[in-house]
Amino acid sequence: MSTSFKFDSSSTNNLSSVQLPSAVAGIADVVSQGPNKRVGEELTSAHPLESRLANWESSQLNTKLHMQRSLYGLHAPMRTMMEIQSVRNSMSPQLPGSRAARIQMDILLGKDCTIDVEDILDSRECAEIPDIHRTLTTMQAEGYDEQSEVADAEEDQDHGPLPIQHLEQVGVSASDVKKLNEAGYYTVESVAYTPRKQLLTIKGFAEAKVDKILAEAAKLVPMGFTTAAEYHIKRSELLHITTGSTELDKLLGGHGIETGSITEIFGEFRTGKSQICHTLAVTCQLDEASGGASGKCLYIDTEGTFRPERLVEIAERYNLDPNEVLDNVAYARAFNSDHQTALLSQASMLMTEARFSLLIVDSSTALYRTDYSGRGELSARQMHLARFLRTLMRLADEFGIAVVITNQVVAQVDGGMAMFAVDPKKPIGGNIIAHASTTRLSLRKGRGETRVCKIYDSPCLPEAEAMFAITAQGIADAKD
Repeated sequence: MSTSFKFDSSSTNNLSSVQLPSAVAGIADVVSQGPNKRVGEELTSAHPLESRLANWESSQLNTKLHMQRSLYGLHAPMRTMMEIQSVRNSMSPQLPGSRAARIQMDILLGKDCTIDVEDILDSRECAEIPDIHRTLTTMQAEGYDEQSEVADAEEDQDHGPLPIQHLEQVGVSASDVKKLNEAGYYTVESVAYTPRKQLLTIKGFAEAKVDKILAEAAKLVPMGFTTAAEYHIKRSELLHITTGSTELDKLLGGHGIETGSITEIFGEFRTGKSQICHTLAVTCQLDEASGGASGKCLYIDTEGTFRPERLVEIAERYNLDPNEVLDNVAYARAFNSDHQTALLSQASMLMTEARFSLLIVDSSTALYRTDYSGRGELSARQMHLARFLRTLMRLADEFGIAVVITNQVVAQVDGGMAMFAVDPKKPIGGNIIAHASTTRLSLRKGRGETRVCKIYDSPCLPEAEAMFAITAQGIADAKD
């Protein structure tokens, strides 16, 4: 009986001369180097399953060749490889799906005991049947792309607050999102940080609806535990805003006012509280390399002490365009404590539309001293002040901005021990404002235009003092 192939021993010494089709790429490498050293199969996809599915038939053939090599020696896989090449070359191009060619190929590939689609239909009919491996490869690739998009979205979340419209993507109706907007909630974080009972005050929000909204917001905003190492990395990325004085910046840790927290500046009149605020309103617009935060400023004035002319003078010191500096400051005058709190809602809306790095309230307690009088209204005043400060804390956490508030002082008249105190004056607001402020700075007058700043309270800064001066171009170092 004649064989179906002709074996030429001279060709075994030159495997590179054998021209293999793309479907069996890597066979020559298997024969010469073994299956673990295949160079014909390279991962061309970022997803490993995609490569496995794309090389399914080639992998099966390589496994069979490896088994033949182990059982019968090197000549066996070479013989099979040459038979496959011979059968492929013998297929008639006019009959691409001929039964005889399929039988020979099935015997060589070990598929003579199975029935495939190709054994029943011709090549044209087989072409209409989708390739399951190709389909799975496409599905896996699309799934991998979707996971990448989700990862990119999560990465974007780490760089800023999420607009409230993101709740629509997780099942919250557009009408409910509109109601949240009208109630002063412009970001997903503002909803997630709000107590449940406060959301229940929104018209049309029942308990079940509020629970659903809070649950969906909690999925979008990370509010669980994290490691101290991760939090340390996050804090190391905080920006700082220079005060204009090198010595004052050193007192504040070497960089200036910290973003993402509340800094309280208190002292009696003419100690430089408003002058520091005016300087910060300009320096916050500087780039990071110059000691700024590359952001705009929100300025809430409760005493009518804001002067844009001062911003122009300070802008000239830093070689900034005065008109551009003024355009980057959003100013509002507060006329009562309720209006002062309502302005924070407008500030939140502005911060969702543009990049702001600083929020100033000068002064935070002046209107409370006139709107609430006497000990009978002390409790109501402190509750209202606590809500105002809590909103400031939420904005600092939500948008990562620096919040600077000024505070007035009052003389201690509680008892006879006040006369023995080094400084009988204390800041207004009591424990409410003391606990809300992250860093508290006490200012006092020095000689001439010199002022002294002291770390009154801070979770990370030691108690120390620094001198600075008030100049025509803002806060600067004091001259000896």
